[in-house]
Formats: sequence, structure tokens, C-alpha cells
Amino acid sequence: QRGYRASAAFPLRVNNRVVGSLTLYAGEPGFFTDEEVRLLESLANDVSFALESQERDARRRQTEEALQESEGRLRYLAAQLIDSQEKERNRIALDLHDDLGQSLMVLTMHLRAIARLVPSDRGDIRDYCTQALDYVHDIIENVRRLSRDLRPSLLEDLGLAAALRNLAETFSSYHGIPVSLDMDDLGGLFTMQEEINIYRIFQESLT
Repeated sequence: QRGYRASAAFPLRVNNRVVGSLTLYAGEPGFFTDEEVRLLESLANDVSFALESQERDARRRQTEEALQESEGRLRYLAAQLIDSQEKERNRIALDLHDDLGQSLMVLTMHLRAIARLVPSDRGDIRDYCTQALDYVHDIIENVRRLSRDLRPSLLEDLGLAAALRNLAETFSSYHGIPVSLDMDDLGGLFTMQEEINIYRIFQESLT
């Protein structure tokens, strides 16, 4: 009725899955010789390859978009985590400084008062009070050091370079490990949040 006297159909495949066909028609019988069939099969294979490449590119773009979205979420979560950690450090630092620090100072005053009440002939008790005072002083210094480590006020007051130098010097003095620090001025290069991140990395590296 349409004048077709010969036809040929070749499957189009994507990942070994038939997704369509290349179909041709001719107005005379026996039009599609073996040579014609080979050429058309080659053409169908080329089209299949192009379709497969197109689908592969689409999947790659989807994967890249999903990866970028995941990286964005990861960065956001990491920033939130760091922010929460810094807030918690600040809270603990204030508690150490205000509550524990004040309590230790009161304890120091009580020990001194007790020492003054000890009779002059009880040198052993005086020595014990002196040892206790020295011990409390050591605790106070450790609390101050912990408070400084948790909330590096130098970072806000004098900048990143000064804070890192102070951290290295304190570490060297406290642990008796020589530290050599060669560092340029870092003022104005980073945001405060980035400076805090760098400070924490440096702190963790020393630890």
C-alpha cells in the first residue's frame, strides 16, 4: 500500500540493552544486499556507540553534580562541627577560669591562713602547708594553660603568628622539647574562622 518492497531493521543498543531500531525501506525487492547490510549494521553500531556515549556523559554529569552537592553538605557540616567545638571550648575555658580558677585561689588563701595559725614549733605542719600550696599553684598554672589552649585570646588580640609562636614556646617549656619556628607574618591573609582552624591544626600537630 505504501510502496515498500524491501525493509531492513537494525537494533540500537545501549549497554547491551535494545533501546530502539534503525529501520529502512526500499521501493524495489532485494534492495538490501549483503554489502548494504554490512554498511547499515556498521551505521547502527556507530549510532549505538553515540547513544551510549551520550548516556555515559549524562550519568557522569549526574554523578559530578551529586558529588558537588555532597561536598557542599560535607563542608557545611564540617563548619558547623568546628563552630560547635569552638563554642564548647570557650564554655569550658570560661568554666575553668571562672569557677575552678576562683575555687583554687580560695583554697590557696585558706592554706595560707592555716599556715599562719600553725605554732612556730610545728615545722612539719608548716612544711606540709608549703608543699600543699606549691601543689595548688601547679594546678592553677595547669588550669590557666588549659584555659589558654581552649580559648586562644592571643589569636584575637595579637593575630595568628603571635598565637602560634606562643603555643610553640609554651609547648617547648612545658614538655622540655626544643621547638624551632620559622614563620612569616600572617596578618590579614585569613578570616578569623580560618585562623582558628589553622591554630587548631598546629595545636593538634604538636600534641
